[in-house]
Amino acid sequence: MNEDLMTRWIDDELSEDERLEMEALLEKEPELKEELTQMREMGPVLREVIPAEKEPPHADFFNTHLMNQIRREQANPAVKKTPWWGRLHGGWIPASALAAVLAFFAGMKLSSPPKTSEAGIPLVASPMVYAVGDSLQTEVIAALDGSVSVIVMDGLADVDDALELASLSTASYEEFWAGK
Repeated sequence: MNEDLMTRWIDDELSEDERLEMEALLEKEPELKEELTQMREMGPVLREVIPAEKEPPHADFFNTHLMNQIRREQANPAVKKTPWWGRLHGGWIPASALAAVLAFFAGMKLSSPPKTSEAGIPLVASPMVYAVGDSLQTEVIAALDGSVSVIVMDGLADVDDALELASLSTASYEEFWAGK
């Protein structure tokens, strides 16, 4: 079934042949006939409530005002005010870019090279190591990727290789570190 045909039947705009074809179809399908009949009865009510065309209010005033505005703009073309970023053409943009590049290279040149240990291993920023007394000196050596850290301590008594640290008690540790 063609929707256009049904819409034109509701609006009573079918030719004689189309009307006969539609009536034969509606005789075969009573539910469709009842639905389309209800729609046909609703048409006049909708036409009363909703006008087909509505004129804009004060159309002449609007059109006249618009035409006057167009004539004024054509007679006195306004000078467009350029935003501040539009006035930066010329030498300002290349000069700014050059200044940024120079500042970058100056910062790279003035930055201090990384500190290295006596063995030439780069030292990275690491936490401070607390050591009791002035005779003990510490140095932290760490890999740049953080995978290895070594603390070198100078000023400690040598540790005997045979000493089992795991088997010492707290009192033994204190005696060991006191040099007894």
